[in-house]
Amino acid sequence: MKFRKITKGEAEKVKEELSIPKSKVILIGEAERREVFITTKEAYKTLKKIKKEPYTVGVIIGEFRRNKFFPNLEGAKFAKYKKIYVNDKAEQLVLYGRDVFPNSIIKGEKLKPKEKCIIVNKKGEILAIGKVEKDKIKNIIDRGWYLRKGG
Repeated sequence: MKFRKITKGEAEKVKEELSIPKSKVILIGEAERREVFITTKEAYKTLKKIKKEPYTVGVIIGEFRRNKFFPNLEGAKFAKYKKIYVNDKAEQLVLYGRDVFPNSIIKGEKLKPKEKCIIVNKKGEILAIGKVEKDKIKNIIDRGWYLRKGG
């Protein structure tokens, strides 16, 4: 995979969705997809010194598809989205790819239609990213997806 610094245009699209600490470096990894990685300044300095391209650098936090940025669950910890907390039954269903209904939400901020949110369990662990629809929160991507899709 080839790594490069993020362009200004790409950075603006990432910053629409995520709040990245100034102490971190955002890189683009290009192969079949255009993936977004976050790493430390020290790791980036090392990357510039080595002659071979590494398999990965830092943590992947999302990808660009059709020139739009989509955060993944690792990127969700930097997301500007509001959080909703769900009960144990909803947690299990979310991990199987199911949506969240209002009666499963135990606390959280008020959400607007079409707004994205982070779905977390009672312990505050990120389970999924969702999008508000009229009568539910649609599961966009969840931790169980990695297992269902075979890693």
